[in-house]
Amino acid sequence: MVVSYGFRRSGFSFVEYNFEKNFTGIFFFYILRYLGLIEG
Repeated sequence: MVVSYGFRRSGFSFVEYNFEKNFTGIFFFYILRYLGLIEG
């Protein structure tokens, strides 16, 4: 993944790890929030 590769080269290995691990969950969370299906 180009983005995570950029993070790794920049030294943000922790950010990269969390981004790859939680990207799907975060993506759907914000979609649901945007659609107003959940509060927060």
